[in-house]
Amino acid sequence: MNRLPKRAFIPAWLLMQGGSLGGALIVSAAARRVDRRLGNRMAIVSSVTWMGAKALKPFIRRGRPL
Repeated sequence: MNRLPKRAFIPAWLLMQGGSLGGALIVSAAARRVDRRLGNRMAIVSSVTWMGAKALKPFIRRGRPL
C-alpha cells in the first residue's frame, strides 16, 4: 500500500477508515439488537477512540512500515 501512486491514496484511505470505524459501528449495531444500552455504549466508545487516535496521530512520530 505504501508504494501506490498518489492518486490511489484517497480510495485506499477511505477503504481503511471504513474498516476501522465502520467495523466497530457494525459490531455495535449488532450488539444493540441484543442489548440497546450496550450497543449504544460500544458505538460511542469506538467512535471516540477512533477520533482520539486521529487527533493524536500528528503528535506521535514513528516511521511507516515498509
